[in-house]
Amino acid sequence: MGVTGALQDQNRRKLLIVIGVGFVAATVCTFLFYRMISGRLDGGAAAAGEERTITVAAGELPRGKRLEAADLKTQPYSGGELPEGVFSDPVAVVGRTVSEGLREGQAIRADILATTSSDWLAASVPKGMRGVTVHVGEFAGVTAHLQVGDRVDVMVAEGDRSPGTLDMRLKTLLQNIEVVDTGREASSGGRNETPVVTLLVDARDSQDLSLADQSGAIRLALRNPLDDGTVDSQGTRLRDLLSARDDADRNTRRQAASADGSRTSSQEVATR
Repeated sequence: MGVTGALQDQNRRKLLIVIGVGFVAATVCTFLFYRMISGRLDGGAAAAGEERTITVAAGELPRGKRLEAADLKTQPYSGGELPEGVFSDPVAVVGRTVSEGLREGQAIRADILATTSSDWLAASVPKGMRGVTVHVGEFAGVTAHLQVGDRVDVMVAEGDRSPGTLDMRLKTLLQNIEVVDTGREASSGGRNETPVVTLLVDARDSQDLSLADQSGAIRLALRNPLDDGTVDSQGTRLRDLLSARDDADRNTRRQAASADGSRTSSQEVATR
């Protein structure tokens, strides 16, 4: 019995040791797990409370606009991770050019910015369109007032344009065309500079516009930006224009003479 009791006491002590070691191990594991979860929760809460901003358009920006500080503003972003390609600091996009129009508050994204300052014009030309540069004379006063984003009608002079001839004809070639660039081009001698305007047209019209530019007889008419209508016109010949005005003048004189005659007759009748 004495031996049996001693063995039981020994086994009891071993069991207590095993239970103690297990309890300590469980306590340590629980503590470590709690520290890990607590750290993640604290980090997530800090990230959620951190105020982040993105750069957006401060107003309506036309396609091809070279960004300035006044064109940009920041606004808070609370949607979790920032979307790919947006900018937190407006300074990062100043001087870049947008390849599509933006509304006020729309985010500035990397995929709509020209890669370098030298390719901004190409970036402003949408797929399927062409940027065609045309030469306009100094006499076309509207040219000096054109800006990127303006809309114009393109007219071309046809026929004999020699001084004194009446066979010249002016016809509207294209309507409601967007201006994507303006500037001046030096002549072959380098002495004079000719105003040039780059217009955005579809691929089919680019050939007609280039051919008209070769004739050196292009006129531009500035449009109201809210006017998107078109007019069906067959053009006007100078001879017909002058003839129509002569006819109108003759009709006006006839009507005036007829009115004078009627008044004279009325006065004579009243005198009698």
